[in-house]
Amino acid sequence: MSHATAIDSFRTTDFYFASTLLALATPLDEVEWRGKRATFLFTLSRQEAHDLSKQYANGTLKVSPRDLFAAISELRRFLDDHRHD
Repeated sequence: MSHATAIDSFRTTDFYFASTLLALATPLDEVEWRGKRATFLFTLSRQEAHDLSKQYANGTLKVSPRDLFAAISELRRFLDDHRHD
């Protein structure tokens, strides 16, 4: 019997964590707006979301500085282009 990994939408309002997930090539599904605040929705299994969140909070998540810088720039441009004022 095979066990499929449950894929869920993971949400965060943390811009830098969202940028980190992008730098790790995590698919960004959607950005939801509530006023001027953005919520980022990613496709992640619950376990993967838990593991990455824990590593991020502990400062042990490894990501290429170049990829992180590029992801931060990309996400800032996206937000500037799609901001709801």
